[in-house]
Amino acid sequence: MRRTIVGVTLLVLTAVAVLPSTELRGRPDVVAKPEGATGHSATVKVTEQEATVAARKSGRQVEVAAARSERATTYANPDGTYTREEHQQPIRVYRGGKWLPVDAGIVKTGTGRLTPKATTMPVTFSNGGDSPLATMARSGRSLSLTWPRPLPAPVVEGSRATYRDVLPDVDLVVNSDVESFSHVLVVKSAEAAKQPALREIALGVRTERLRLQVKGGRLVATDAGSGGTMFVAPKPAMWDSGVGANPGETLDPARYAPETAKHGPVGIRLVGNRLILSPDPMMLADPALRYPIYIDPQWSSDYNSNRTVVDSGYPNNEYWDWAGRGNATDQRVGKCPRDTSACDSSDVTRIFFIVPTSAYLGSDKQILQANFNVTLKAVENPTNAYGTQLWRTGGVDGGTNWGNQPGERAGPAAPTSAPRTRRVPRAAGRSSGTSPWTPRRRSARRTPTAGPRRRSA
Repeated sequence: MRRTIVGVTLLVLTAVAVLPSTELRGRPDVVAKPEGATGHSATVKVTEQEATVAARKSGRQVEVAAARSERATTYANPDGTYTREEHQQPIRVYRGGKWLPVDAGIVKTGTGRLTPKATTMPVTFSNGGDSPLATMARSGRSLSLTWPRPLPAPVVEGSRATYRDVLPDVDLVVNSDVESFSHVLVVKSAEAAKQPALREIALGVRTERLRLQVKGGRLVATDAGSGGTMFVAPKPAMWDSGVGANPGETLDPARYAPETAKHGPVGIRLVGNRLILSPDPMMLADPALRYPIYIDPQWSSDYNSNRTVVDSGYPNNEYWDWAGRGNATDQRVGKCPRDTSACDSSDVTRIFFIVPTSAYLGSDKQILQANFNVTLKAVENPTNAYGTQLWRTGGVDGGTNWGNQPGERAGPAAPTSAPRTRRVPRAAGRSSGTSPWTPRRRSARRTPTAGPRRRSA
């Protein structure tokens, strides 16, 4: 049976709410400038009251600067209500006293190390030599990973740093993203895959005020004092180059696995101050592999919004924050169309999003309307397509896969169409979720989990 292929580029939760008369409290040093602002309104006022007055006078929406955050923008409406747009990923970061658009491009710091320009991932990378490959640091706590031998000076291109030939015919590639990073071994030939050094890859580990553990194949770094989770990482993965991109798929196999790639597991364990990765020996020896192959632990930031994919063809694989899956912005929903592409084992896929609702809890805000927005990027066969449904589900986290995915709790919601965009009213309710590598917010995580799925899947 043929299904449509749907790509999701942006998740926006738009809630129109009647707010209390008290002022929304934001950063005291936020100024009324549209730095890092997105959306259709160029008018910005600092406080809720100022924005309300300006909106009524102008007949247009006015942004409330004090309510601006990394993921959300709040507008005062001319009728006295407010609209808050919640993005599934950060759209801006606060740096040097102002908001900046996100930028994962890698630049050199004053200390000589490398770092992303403007992301929510607190990480620096080696600029060559004996320094740690990557160091994550937050609130006086840090975790460093070290390659077992001195690194060459990297070649930096945009959000990627490549350390060439760290092993014969094997490159080490660091990819930076808005709220994550990965370090990928790129094995470029079958001869390189036979190296004993790839049977076990031992990275040095150093922590400060953190306790690092392996739990269910994932890494969890907790505060040594309070026990609160500071950083987590999903199971590492490996894949080959596949046979090319499917319709609508942006192919960058050194960052995310192509739809057509073969997948294999990567074992992980901690031995003293070493993190040992064990690529699947059967996959390394497979003569049908398409080179290069990629061995990838990915570290993702943990904020009040995240996403994952499950695939019936890989029932035990986990793709938290879409790690090792397709690309950073688009994903398929439904059945892989085997009559037109090589799917390998991939079959039916579903996408889960955790949508933040903390801004609406513990107050007298009244939600008047909520919309769930996704963008349709490609359809495999428009003449034989099936509808995509939105359901409220149980919670998901970095350990969610096809075999343990939550069931539906409410839905499906009825879609309303717009050009290239589908706006679906979100079903009411909440569930909790957890996440990967970066700071956990200290507040309680009470979030609804939305799971788009195909009707006949």
